[in-house]
Amino acid sequence: MLQQAEEFGYLSIKQKNTDHLHYLNNYSAILLRQGKIHEALALMKQSFSSLRSTNNLRNKIGFMAFYIKCLNLNGQPADGEKMADSFLRDNSKEILAHRWHIFFVAYFQALVLQEKYDKLLRVCRKFHILQKEAEYRTRPNYVPTLEWYYNISQYVENEIDDDQLVELMGRSGQPHFGNPHKQRLLQDLLGEVKSCIPHLCGRIKSMLLQPGQIG
Repeated sequence: MLQQAEEFGYLSIKQKNTDHLHYLNNYSAILLRQGKIHEALALMKQSFSSLRSTNNLRNKIGFMAFYIKCLNLNGQPADGEKMADSFLRDNSKEILAHRWHIFFVAYFQALVLQEKYDKLLRVCRKFHILQKEAEYRTRPNYVPTLEWYYNISQYVENEIDDDQLVELMGRSGQPHFGNPHKQRLLQDLLGEVKSCIPHLCGRIKSMLLQPGQIG
């Protein structure tokens, strides 16, 4: 399925029309899902000029989010952070009005990978991301990625203790564990942040797998 999607995606980006950036974003997402992180980053770098030639804000923000994520996955989160900082500084109103969720997921991932938890908390509070996240929970593809990044940052910065972190992550994640796709996403995310909270991952996973255990 993904291989076929990749083939169609490759064909779609060959034509340089007004939808080029949209197809480019879709193709990059397919490459990332297949683990082809080097190919995805190379594609984004080659296509950066397309960003300047479009006025479609949704596609611009999507492009930047995928670019930052590609940098993160290729071991360059510092570059991802710099790109996110610059783009956010110049386009904060547009980002918050359009695809804020996909952008901040990539941005916060760059900060977590560099252990910049204090900065993540500052940025999250400045732009009221958790308030926006609360309104976003009804989306069909929602998982609490931003909330987990925030909670882990709170924990590392000694704002909450072990039990509070387990409770917060379990409470926000457990409702999504009935969906196989969302369960896989959250398990991947837990694996991603395992190095931050190695002694708590087992407790969190156990809570997620036991419906009705969250008070």
